Amino acid sequence: MKKTVIFILSLSICLASGKPQKQIEKLMKSLQDQYQ
Repeated sequence: MKKTVIFILSLSICLASGKPQKQIEKLMKSLQDQYQ
């Protein structure tokens, strides 16, 4: 549950700030590494 909330929050922040795709991928990768 907590993982999902953090994932969605970070994704929405990335989309809202209009960051490049590569930066979003980098963030997702670090989040996945953190929670595995």
